[in-house]
Amino acid sequence: MGRIVSAFHPEIFMGFIKGYPNVIALVIIGYLMHFTPTRFKINIRNVVTNTPLIGKAALILVIAYIVIQVKSAEIQPFIYFQF
Repeated sequence: MGRIVSAFHPEIFMGFIKGYPNVIALVIIGYLMHFTPTRFKINIRNVVTNTPLIGKAALILVIAYIVIQVKSAEIQPFIYFQF
């Protein structure tokens, strides 16, 4: 517990942001989606539901492309294997 308080280095935060910009962007988008009004979410759901099949297929391709671009290039080793 003492290291959390005494060994905190806020200057590392900018390095974290520079190292993981895509992850930070997705977290921000997630928080913004969390705070959007319910009526807006219902309208978006209705638009997607009423979209033709080709539009839904294009939307899935765009989402898959974004996920592939954001995912990590390397598989991170399990944390307990490092000890």
